[in-house]
Amino acid sequence: MLEHNHPRLQVMIGAAGLDDGVRHRLLNGQRRQVAAEFGLSGREIEVVMRIEATAYHDFAQHLHNWVTQQQPNAA
Repeated sequence: MLEHNHPRLQVMIGAAGLDDGVRHRLLNGQRRQVAAEFGLSGREIEVVMRIEATAYHDFAQHLHNWVTQQQPNAA
């Protein structure tokens, strides 16, 4: 799960898990618009836009990995 330091990312990825429309838009060319709708920060949008994934699970895993690397105690 995404850490509390990025609550809007968490809300977006949760919505994509529940809503086929949001998930489809994230994975099929409308990612920037979805990110803006969820109020992601500029840095979060950069990260979201760099992800190369065609499946929701892969997209969520990339986000999780990035968030984990941002944690002060990340190994």
